Amino acid sequence: MKKLALAFSLFSSLLFFNSCANESEYHYTAIHYPRVKSVLYADQTLDSISFVTFDTWMLKTNDEWIHIPENKLYGEVPVGYYIRTSVPVTFDPNTTGESRMTVLNLLAHGNVLSTSYEQLAYLNVIHPFRKDGAFLLEDSAFVETDSLVFYAHGPWKVELVGEQLDWLVWQEGTPSTGQKGRQKLVFGMQKNQAENERKAVLRLTSNGVTDDITVVQLPPKKED
Repeated sequence: MKKLALAFSLFSSLLFFNSCANESEYHYTAIHYPRVKSVLYADQTLDSISFVTFDTWMLKTNDEWIHIPENKLYGEVPVGYYIRTSVPVTFDPNTTGESRMTVLNLLAHGNVLSTSYEQLAYLNVIHPFRKDGAFLLEDSAFVETDSLVFYAHGPWKVELVGEQLDWLVWQEGTPSTGQKGRQKLVFGMQKNQAENERKAVLRLTSNGVTDDITVVQLPPKKED
């Protein structure tokens, strides 16, 4: 918390737009982050709201899947001071299968400022790229190595759906579980000499959210 005198050099251009209760009292509140909206992946549960205000303030939201510590829902700012702060915001993992949006309101001096958070319905899979609502990794008949690349926002695991395959195997030393962070899991494939394509499904789970990644290895082209 800082005195108003210090704030003049920082916010003089902003104060020009503010209404004044009297010559010595100023009112100004602004949300610095998220400016409009923060977008999170389905397993992402941590974010924040950052703002500056010259007034006593309160945070309000109506959705049960967003949480703010009780001791961070309200703050008092004495006359002649301002505060610049960041409040942690947490979310439940999105296991609904649909993207969802929530609005967070900041109340100060009778005014309401709003920002929003969108929590996507899927995980942060970097390779393969998500297209048409699905993760599809398509390789030619003679590709022998590929990878699954993702960023997990919590504990994760990857498993092969169905029976063990003889044409797709994980590279030696590749983990099947881990903690938060970017991961690159490399797997090998035998050349596809059959007339038909073949498929495998890799199931990625992070923070209780699951996505399937389909690996398709095409048959040889007729000229091959």
